[in-house]
Amino acid sequence: MILSPSVHLGPRFLPSFTYWRCNIKVCHNSRAQVARTHCPPMYKDWAEVPVLTKDELWKDVLEENDLPLIRSLRKLNTAWKQKKYELRKVYDMYPTDAERKRNGPKKVKKEEWEEFVDMCSTEGDKIKRCNGKLARENMKTHIQLVEWEQLQLLSKDSPTGEVSRTQGYVATHTRKDGSFINTETRQSLEEINRLVSIEPDIVERDLDNDPVAMVIGRDGRGRVRCLGGGVTKTVYHASAPYKEIAQREKRVHESSESGYEAVMARPDEADKARKILEDEVADLKRQSSGLGNASQVIIC
Repeated sequence: MILSPSVHLGPRFLPSFTYWRCNIKVCHNSRAQVARTHCPPMYKDWAEVPVLTKDELWKDVLEENDLPLIRSLRKLNTAWKQKKYELRKVYDMYPTDAERKRNGPKKVKKEEWEEFVDMCSTEGDKIKRCNGKLARENMKTHIQLVEWEQLQLLSKDSPTGEVSRTQGYVATHTRKDGSFINTETRQSLEEINRLVSIEPDIVERDLDNDPVAMVIGRDGRGRVRCLGGGVTKTVYHASAPYKEIAQREKRVHESSESGYEAVMARPDEADKARKILEDEVADLKRQSSGLGNASQVIIC
């Protein structure tokens, strides 16, 4: 039986909810810790977790937070899946089950880890993981290809060949005919376009102050919008000096190539002029020889 939220379990914190999201820093950490500590990882999915275990998790959450049941269980499910994802990384480090069982994570009970290894070693689980990886890779590849094509079109139209993050974000979040994907996207993109129309140079600002950050919000530590998968703020800022060096080298290379073409064009021009001069000399020789023959005929 699920515990009622009205059960008094001491002082609890009531998180505040905004239009965009729950205050994650306040309530997410406690629920994640509860799921990681008290929910065993050897079940295949959340539906197989016993109801009594879910009751205990719900009770632990109520000790610190005053939250709706449905919202809390959904977050617990997400945290539990994240825990299993981390455990599978440890599982993949070793080739055999014997090595996996000997080298289990420190904060996981030995018997639970061994059951988890047995579950992951079944043929059905291996097929499921393989199919999931292929599906995610295909989806990611398709999305990246579409975004890459859109950014290539923008770079061709740009006089400098560069595309700002704001331009890329707007292009990758609209359809080919220019229409918006949904109402929420339309509101945010219209606001971004309004800011750009007022101050066009605003697109050159840094990641925390450009139109995308002003309307959608600043990016967290895990990703940067419209820069592809795996790009974080740390990676972006660390690569900035090298990107500038690469652009400088590209400009130098382009200028050297144009100079080389100009130098190589000079011999061609000289060859053409020499050929013209040789043709003129040949014509003069023919003319002079013709005049000489004519004079000999007259003398005779």
